[in-house]
Amino acid sequence: MHLVTVLREPRQRMVSYFYYYIEPVSHAATLDRWLAKDAWQHTLAVEFGLYNESDLDGFMRDYADKFAFIALSDRMDDSMVAMALQFGWNLADVTYLRLLDSHTVRGSTRFDGRPLKPTPALRDLPPATLAALTKITRLDQV
Repeated sequence: MHLVTVLREPRQRMVSYFYYYIEPVSHAATLDRWLAKDAWQHTLAVEFGLYNESDLDGFMRDYADKFAFIALSDRMDDSMVAMALQFGWNLADVTYLRLLDSHTVRGSTRFDGRPLKPTPALRDLPPATLAALTKITRLDQV
């Protein structure tokens, strides 16, 4: 058995989450106000059952070497080619279709038809917003 996972840059994941799930239903919400609620701590780490540094240390010690491959979603094309090479697969075995790219496409809609605003890249966010994102994703960035 090979454990494989796909990870995403944690701060960009939080920005995308906001623009896909929060902003379309609460137009009054801003990313900065949402981050100030401090309700979304370490969401990637929590998916692995990690709530603090001790949990993270234990996970890394016990499981990190069990993953045969870790793909990066923001480098999905490269990750799929590398995974095919590692497992001896044909490139056709890792062909995929990108379903949504709200970072660049204006006029995109959600599953319920609500319009999506383009998701800003991290480089386009103010320093204070980046600092807040870094704080709430500290464990996710390991």
